[in-house]
Order: sequence, then C-alpha cells, then structure tokens
Amino acid sequence: MPEKKDEEVEKVLSEEILSDARRRAERTVKRAERSGGKILDRAKSEAEKVRGRVLGQAEARVQRERHTFDSTLALEERMRRLKAQGGLLDEVFARALERLEARDGFDYPRVLRELAVEAVLAMTGDAFVLRLGGDDLKSMKGKLPAEVAAAVREASGRKVRVSAAEGPAPITGGVIVESADGGQRFDNSFAGRLRRMTDELRFEVAGVLFGADDEKVRETGEEHT
Repeated sequence: MPEKKDEEVEKVLSEEILSDARRRAERTVKRAERSGGKILDRAKSEAEKVRGRVLGQAEARVQRERHTFDSTLALEERMRRLKAQGGLLDEVFARALERLEARDGFDYPRVLRELAVEAVLAMTGDAFVLRLGGDDLKSMKGKLPAEVAAAVREASGRKVRVSAAEGPAPITGGVIVESADGGQRFDNSFAGRLRRMTDELRFEVAGVLFGADDEKVRETGEEHT
C-alpha cells in the first residue's frame, strides 16, 4: 500500500509541476505576444511615416518639374510673340522713316527748327553747332541758326549762340546738335529719333509680355544722346 500512495503522490506532484510549467509558459508566450505586438505597431507606424515622407517628396518633385515645364512653355511662347512684335515694329518704323525722309505732308522747315530747339534746350551751355544733312545745309545754313537761337530765348530766356557746321552730316533729315566744345551731343535726326522711339516701344512690349514694371523698363532703356 505505501508504494501505491507514493505513486499517487508522485502523480499529483507531476501534474502540479506540469500545470505550473504550462501556466508559466503561457504567461511567457502572452508577454512575448504583447511585446511583439508593440514592436510590430511601432514598425507599422515608422513605415507609415516613411511612406508619407516619400510620397510627399515625390509629389513635391512632380510639382516642381510640372512648374518648370509650364514656365518653359510660357517663356517660349512669350519669346515667339516678342520676336513677331519685333519684326512688325521694324517694318512700321522703316516705313515711317521713308515717309519722314520724303518730307511729304508736313512743314519740314518748321519741324527742323523745333527739333533743333528741343535739342538745345536739353543741353547746358550757351554755344551750339547744328549738324545738318547735305540738302538742308545748302538750303537752311544761312537762316536756321538765328531762328533756333531766337526760339530758345523765347522759350527759356536763355541767350545762346548757334551756328551750322561747315560740312554735311551723314543724315537724311532732322538735325544733330552739339555743344561748341564737343562735350555734348543730341541726335535729333529722323533716324536717331525713330531709333529711340523704337527702343522705348520694344521695352514697353517686353514689359507687357513678361510682366515687368513699365517704369523700370523705360528707365533702363532711356538714352537721348
């Protein structure tokens, strides 16, 4: 009988030991599962953050490239329009110069005098030389200087001495005025005046096409001498 009791005791102890081992094992597994779950959650969270950063960077790059592409197309279109405008302006001013040089439809002697007076008034000093084209030098050398001096005095009160250069200037209409000492020069020939108008108009057209400030554009393009 004692042997049977011993066996029963051993059996009970064995079952208790096994049960305790199973409980401990289950707790260990659960702790591992909880720990593994937390690690997995953190990994998922980090993965989402990385995914968001990558997608954000990709979207930003696409937007930059799209903006660059659109800007390039817009610039090419503006340049094409500017080139077309430039060709049209060249034709218009070439025809205008032809009409001016033909001296058709306006009082040329009066216009010539006004151009000379404008030039003198724009400069300082009291002595000036008129440089005229060959035909104008022959026909107006004797009276134009005195008329210009009188008109300047009437307009501003300045007393100036005006003379005509002996040789002809390489112009076909209008006048170039220089100070007697050669330090100042105002090109008011038809070609010079149209050239300034052409440059100013080109800058204004560029301002419209490119969105530039008109005043700044004109300031950079102003040139009277």
